[in-house]
Amino acid sequence: MDLTNLIQELYHTKPIIKKTNLGLSNDIYKAVINDKKYAIRVPKNDIHKHLNTEERTLLNQIKTLDLDVKEVYYDEDTKIRITEWVDNGYEYQDCPFEDKWLRAVKLIKKLHNADLKINYRFDSFKMYHSFKREIKNPLMDYPKYEKVFQMIDSSKEVFSHNDLVSGNFIFTKNRDYLIDYEYAGMNHPYFDIMSFITENNIDDKVLRKKILKAYFDKIDDHLLEELHKIEAMQNLLWAAWANMLYDSRNEDVYLTIFKDKYSHLTKGEI
Repeated sequence: MDLTNLIQELYHTKPIIKKTNLGLSNDIYKAVINDKKYAIRVPKNDIHKHLNTEERTLLNQIKTLDLDVKEVYYDEDTKIRITEWVDNGYEYQDCPFEDKWLRAVKLIKKLHNADLKINYRFDSFKMYHSFKREIKNPLMDYPKYEKVFQMIDSSKEVFSHNDLVSGNFIFTKNRDYLIDYEYAGMNHPYFDIMSFITENNIDDKVLRKKILKAYFDKIDDHLLEELHKIEAMQNLLWAAWANMLYDSRNEDVYLTIFKDKYSHLTKGEI
């Protein structure tokens, strides 16, 4: 879809649109429309079919939580979404605030404690096989590690974000945001906290302990064992995702992500 034509149809004015270097599953554009700035999300074709088909429903539910950036347009067919642009915002990795990890945990807890319900379930096992089926040139022996899925108790679920990469947090001096709910749905209650840790390469044991203490009321050996299993499963899941997209797009960023996930998976030795 021609974004300039879309904006002209919506606002009856010619926008200034520039593609950013943000986003992995999507292309993200910054647009100036009538002197106001907006972010335009355009899903890439090779990932579209793997994403949540009920995104519109869950976006309606989370509006009351005031976590997301204000939406001004959404197309259910193309999944193109336009939101207001946040000025002076930092994503997690680039944020200079010393308490950014605590602010991130508070956003996650706010989402989980809202006790939202949706019919869509983020099934890590099915998602993994959906990615794996698309891989033409496997970069690892996937079956060797697939037992991690059998080790996780999925009987308890909570509404989860499921994709807590650096760019899905926006921190400003006065407010924080949790954005991009394409993978959101019901999932294991520990998935998000480990997603935050692993997707942001938080390997420092002291910081990990602070994060877990901020999220959980009590930490014991059983909990740590369950978190370890979740971490291993996530590394396998996103390794397959990165392998799939490296095949499709042949961009080095996905090879780098794969290598990182594979390295952490093999170090875990489940």
